[in-house]
Amino acid sequence: MKGFIALLSCGVLLALSARAAPGQVLVVNTGGDSVSLVDLATLRELKRFDVGKSPYGVAVSRDGKTVAIGVEGEGKVKFYDVEDFAFKAEVPIGPMHHDHIVLSPDGSQILVANYHSDSVVLIDPVVMKEIGRIEGASAPHVVKYGPKQ
Repeated sequence: MKGFIALLSCGVLLALSARAAPGQVLVVNTGGDSVSLVDLATLRELKRFDVGKSPYGVAVSRDGKTVAIGVEGEGKVKFYDVEDFAFKAEVPIGPMHHDHIVLSPDGSQILVANYHSDSVVLIDPVVMKEIGRIEGASAPHVVKYGPKQ
């Protein structure tokens, strides 16, 4: 799975795993409890991976080897190997509601907007563990990075 991008089911670009033009995309199927690998040249689904009830957010590690998927029905972020989609780890988040996931620009953290806990959860993508929470947000839904000033 070299050179792919990760997409939400609504088609929003979230992550690019290779600097070359991507050849494949990962599409989250929230209603289908799965993630599809789709070939961009043919626009055909190559494989479908079951990930758990109601997946929503997705982020790919900077090295392109790991994908993190927010599985709302289980209240966790699950990590999978990009090459064979083997399960690697999971991080409990708590109740989730269409919570977006984003990789920090330097690749050192995955941030999860956690609507129900009024926080943003920080996860280390290398060790796949929670490393902190930014408390006091008001029902966050989306986390984005902007340009540096």
